[in-house]
Amino acid sequence: CVLAAIEVSKSLPWFGTSVRDIPMLRIEELNDLMPAVQHGGGA
Repeated sequence: CVLAAIEVSKSLPWFGTSVRDIPMLRIEELNDLMPAVQHGGGA
């Protein structure tokens, strides 16, 4: 999921500014994908 979020944010420059929250569906302690989106250059 994290790699997918990074790839999407690299491919679609508008993605990081359009997404406010992108949690994974599986319940885990670490489920916030926004750092991955930001790492991909989206924000």
